[in-house]
Amino acid sequence: MHLAVLWYSEYVKRTFGVGAQFAKYMKSVNQRLKSCAAIAAAVLILGASLLPLFEATTYALPAFDGADTGPVNNYAELTSIADKATFWTSYKAALTDDCILKHQLSGADISSGNWFLSGGSTRVGHHVEPDDGKAGCNNENGWFSDMMAKAGYANLNEAAAIILNSDGSRPNDWQARLKSAIDSRAFQGSSPGKSTDDVTYYILFKNFTAERACNAAPTPAVSSDPNKVPIQVYDPETKTVSAQPYSYPEDKDITIGRGTPLSSDGRYRCREIAAALGKAQYANAAKTTAAAGTSFESTGANTAGEDPSLQCGTLRNILNWIICPVIKLINAAVGGIDNLINSLLSVDQEKIFNRTTSTGLGYYN
Repeated sequence: MHLAVLWYSEYVKRTFGVGAQFAKYMKSVNQRLKSCAAIAAAVLILGASLLPLFEATTYALPAFDGADTGPVNNYAELTSIADKATFWTSYKAALTDDCILKHQLSGADISSGNWFLSGGSTRVGHHVEPDDGKAGCNNENGWFSDMMAKAGYANLNEAAAIILNSDGSRPNDWQARLKSAIDSRAFQGSSPGKSTDDVTYYILFKNFTAERACNAAPTPAVSSDPNKVPIQVYDPETKTVSAQPYSYPEDKDITIGRGTPLSSDGRYRCREIAAALGKAQYANAAKTTAAAGTSFESTGANTAGEDPSLQCGTLRNILNWIICPVIKLINAAVGGIDNLINSLLSVDQEKIFNRTTSTGLGYYN
């Protein structure tokens, strides 16, 4: 840039005969440009040297003294068949090659459940993702963090301390570590190969009747097609199983999720689902489980909620020293304002309607 200025000043001087005053002015402009260029170069060098401080590679996993608490059986403790079904197909989806763990996870990635490379999707079934039965690898709608919470990792930093390398990078055996961490908490160390019959019924029936899946609906008359047999339906209200005819698109191929005895790749045709639901074993299993005290639909007790804490002690970032206190101050201020508003909305009835006080006497008189 300064060379261009020199050329231009010389050109103007020779062409228009501008005197020494203009040449002096242009020379000062050129010197200022040189100074700006030097400052810009210094800023770029400084920025490049500071950049690693903000990158994920500086993240260090927190140490958890009780990260591995030993085998427990959280899956069996889930309070509904729906929760077990949601967990099951999400668990199977997380262990496939559909979603690949990021090479390096930051603290924000870990706590948000955004563990996998974005752009891909995995088959979880319409009972998890009603739209198309597929969940985005970037923890779309919280499918991965919800599954991990149901397994026993409400704090995903705890799972990361077991699965990832100490610097937050991806180990070569990450799939084996992920499976081992989940199995230890959910299945006392060893998961079953296929879903149980009650969970299978929930998965099949929900995908069979889902609007964007088979969209099957009860029909008053039995189909004349001998292949369209009535399906066995469990009624959670009456807790009974009965045979009911349904209408459905036979050849439609839908995503039900992996891990059922019917499908290894997570897809199945509607007529094949109907044939499986025609067997009483699945609906009867749901009835038996419900009779033992497990609800059919989710009660919400096992839904993973967002952790409201900032976890400033586990997120290693150079700006945490100022960001965390500011956020905490704002949070405290909002809480104070909320308390003030609630106090203004509350009415002291004793003070207003008490005849022994001047305020109460004023009201009645």
